[in-house]
Amino acid sequence: MTATKAEKNLEWFDKFNLSADYSKLQKNPVAYFCAEFALIDHMPSYAGGLGILAGDYILEAADRVFPIVGIGLYYKKGQNGQTKDGEPNGTKFGLKLLTTNSERLLIPIPLADKNIFAQVWCWQKENNCVYFLDTNISENTEQDRLITEQLYVEDREFRLKQELVLGIGGVRLLKRLSIEPSVYHLNEGHSAFLIIELIGEQIKNGLAFSDAIIKVKEKVVFTNHTLVLEGQEMFAFDSLTKATKKLCAELSIEIDNILKMGVATGNDKLFSMTSFALNGAKITNAVSKIHGEKARELWSKYLITHITNGIYIPRWDKIKNENILIEHQKNEEKVLELIRQTHGENWKKEALLIGWSRRFVPYKRPLALLDDVVKLKKILEYFKGKVHIVYSAPLDNDDAKNNEFLKKLYELMDGELKGYLTFIPHYRIEVAEKLTAGCDIWLNTPIVGREACGTSGMKAALNGTLSVSTNDGWINEIPLNDYGWLIDDNNITDNLLEKLCKEIMPEYEDYVTNKNDSKWVKFMKKSRELIIDQFSTTRMLHEYIEKLYLKK
Repeated sequence: MTATKAEKNLEWFDKFNLSADYSKLQKNPVAYFCAEFALIDHMPSYAGGLGILAGDYILEAADRVFPIVGIGLYYKKGQNGQTKDGEPNGTKFGLKLLTTNSERLLIPIPLADKNIFAQVWCWQKENNCVYFLDTNISENTEQDRLITEQLYVEDREFRLKQELVLGIGGVRLLKRLSIEPSVYHLNEGHSAFLIIELIGEQIKNGLAFSDAIIKVKEKVVFTNHTLVLEGQEMFAFDSLTKATKKLCAELSIEIDNILKMGVATGNDKLFSMTSFALNGAKITNAVSKIHGEKARELWSKYLITHITNGIYIPRWDKIKNENILIEHQKNEEKVLELIRQTHGENWKKEALLIGWSRRFVPYKRPLALLDDVVKLKKILEYFKGKVHIVYSAPLDNDDAKNNEFLKKLYELMDGELKGYLTFIPHYRIEVAEKLTAGCDIWLNTPIVGREACGTSGMKAALNGTLSVSTNDGWINEIPLNDYGWLIDDNNITDNLLEKLCKEIMPEYEDYVTNKNDSKWVKFMKKSRELIIDQFSTTRMLHEYIEKLYLKK
């Protein structure tokens, strides 16, 4: 008799020796809240790594028949106003509008001194759904329709409203759908306002505020991705007090009690979503070992574990057969074609292709390789066009006016490094799939202790792209010199250029002339095995269940 998919996956979970309490999670889904989900390439519902991780996790859970319901927001535009021709109708992306009795399902959400309303779009795989709340409907004022207009809108008042819609609206949606989650999982602090709604439920049941918090914490877990204060979501006390006036009145909550739970580190006049999430969750997880060590130093009074991120192998694996060399060459040709289509440049197939692709922010040091242009140019000229460098970020050409890193990159592309350097705008799933699989080197240059995990390097390694990185994020958990090249955090540009000239290029030239027996190919194969064995969302899901969801 053939086993069902559910039965097969129960057997799979048994291999990880999950406790008997796992059966409890099968009865009620985990509610997974996140500000972004990367599930559909052109849908402007994600900006970068946070959304990619959320999408990968949802896909893995569906494959494993593990019940998760995702809650997010339906944006018309991406971060920085990307997808300017965004279509408000979710059917364009294959989403389904939720209805009841042939009418749109509308979720009322208290905001300031009135209710606003959100309709709901649904994405589904297997039995798992992600619901997107959308305020762009005629029942709202013109201003309130814009709440879900743009991902990570800069305006702080609108950002506050977005996060109230996500947290409060998400819990109220689950109630309307008669879903009683076993766990509320906050993927970053953007959705932490759901804690207010859950506290209100307990107060209605007769508990005092302090007892209500204890009860709520039993069902809330928090994944933190951002340690630095600059990256944490902060709001002025006055703004939050005004925005939650009706909500707190409905829930019989004193706003001062909420404010105390969210006092920002080092500023007692600001409300931190990270502080609020830490105080409202039974346990917090960082997303790599080193990230966990830094988090415990920073927030020593909280229970913090670490679960290193993973990637959803079926999405990112572009090696279609056992011959990794042939498959990698095919993938590299796709990158070269992307460069031709974008800039009309024809790069040599035999050249070493170095890729750097992620957000352009200072702690990631995007231009570390380019900071000594004179020395770099000498190396590039010495190797006679055998080295090319491709950058990408979730930015477009217009952003070059405002982003200093991109502005400098364009200057070098058009000047001293013309012909050696290029930039692919709008870094998204489709571009990431090509670059991580088709580059020869994946460059990662964060200040050690500042990168949470860095999953793009996992995607690259899965496809035989070798890593050159500082010792941060997931790289800190492996002996990188057995798979690629570890670079000095304190002397990064000089060390990078020295390794490129004296180690990386000699090994690459040996690979070009002696592919099958080269050290490079051995690194490619070992890198792929490493990711499949240790850094998949399969392993990550198991650890979430054991370390977070079943945590007593």
